[in-house]
Amino acid sequence: MLERIKQILVVVALGAGFAGFFYFSDSEKLYAYGSLVVAIVVAIVIGIRTQPGISLWKFLREARTELRKVVWPTRKETTQMTFFVFLITVITSLMLWFFDWMSSSAVEKLLGIEG
Repeated sequence: MLERIKQILVVVALGAGFAGFFYFSDSEKLYAYGSLVVAIVVAIVIGIRTQPGISLWKFLREARTELRKVVWPTRKETTQMTFFVFLITVITSLMLWFFDWMSSSAVEKLLGIEG
């Protein structure tokens, strides 16, 4: 029951923030953006204390830990792979152009169309 109340408070806080943003949009921009920022901060503070918020926070911590374990490619490896992908793209494009040209020529000759 308490979880549901917290979730409702998150939605109410965000709704109040958007309402304040649109209410103050014609007047001072500081008030409009300030109300939105305050509402988002309040929603985050309340949302982190809910069960889905706790699960999300745990997931983000684990994702950060896994991200630190990643072995990123060196600059040289990245440059080589980019060149390789570019070369394969050019070769594939030329092959497709050649096959298209050959099939178009064959169909034109078959139909007697001079192109």
